[in-house]
Amino acid sequence: MQEHAGQDLRWFFDQWLSRAGSPTLDWRWRFDATSKRVEIEVTQTQSGDAYRLPLEFGVTADSGSVMKMETVELTARTQRFSIAAERAPSAMVFDPRTRLLAGARELKF
Repeated sequence: MQEHAGQDLRWFFDQWLSRAGSPTLDWRWRFDATSKRVEIEVTQTQSGDAYRLPLEFGVTADSGSVMKMETVELTARTQRFSIAAERAPSAMVFDPRTRLLAGARELKF
């Protein structure tokens, strides 16, 4: 797999095959009207080391439809991300395509 990917994948196999449990995440967001950006904070709450995870967020319109999706990489216990948005989303959707093996809980900012 590493030859095909062209990169070292030990981190992936170590975190998914060499330890018990799975990631649990608390996340929250707010819209900054001045910068026209959605600010997102994600904290890993499971015991042990932080997981390295791709996280996908959906920015929704008033109709409930996803206006855009953005993928970021979580590499630390707590991390902040910023996504451009012309207007305040009606909601943010964590893992809209249900690809991540993790528990997640949205908190208020």
